[in-house]
Amino acid sequence: MIGEQGTGKDFISTYIHYQYEDGLLLTINFDKYPIVQLDEIPLKHIRTIKFQNLSLIKESHDILSAFINKCIDLDIHVFILLENITQFEPFTCKVSNKVELPALNERNEDISAFVLYFLSALHEKYGTIAVKIKEQSLTLLKETIYPFNIDDLQIIMKEIALNENNIVIQHSTVEKVLNLEKLPIKALSLKGTLKEIEKEIIELVLKEENFNQSKTAERLGINRGTLWRKLRE
Repeated sequence: MIGEQGTGKDFISTYIHYQYEDGLLLTINFDKYPIVQLDEIPLKHIRTIKFQNLSLIKESHDILSAFINKCIDLDIHVFILLENITQFEPFTCKVSNKVELPALNERNEDISAFVLYFLSALHEKYGTIAVKIKEQSLTLLKETIYPFNIDDLQIIMKEIALNENNIVIQHSTVEKVLNLEKLPIKALSLKGTLKEIEKEIIELVLKEENFNQSKTAERLGINRGTLWRKLRE
């Protein structure tokens, strides 16, 4: 799975495992686990393995390649979570399918499903009251920019749920939380290239408009597609 930070690689791979498997899910993070110890892992009851932080592996690529192929031979599902495909180029495996996850603001039709999922999870974990949300509030959440993708949305939904005392989230609660999440506005530096100054202006207007894409685009005299493209450049 390929995608920038917060696009949902870990979330979606975990969801797939629990939807289709009844064995154990093992996450191997090479920031914490040494590659030379892979062969010491007992695989008898494991049905899915997730690998994180492959970019930290600078040598012994053959060890991981052999371990991945061993897992495939044992019918263990393997998810390799990457920020870009070049991180996997030193490794080889028998079978691989590439799944690319775009940034959340490039697929904001998914925001409704994530919002409802987070509300349900928060209700179960913290006993929060809210389990529904009005379409008006969903629209506002879809208009918000999420620099860190699903991670940002999850933090915002947690604050909304903890601040709501009704079963249906009130629009005023969403507006209040989004205003609290608003980042401090910095002064315009006017340093760098024209493109860099343009991006700085866009970011300042975004913050002033509480990360609302439509209002920002309207103020700048551009459409939302152009706004998002300029932010990604």
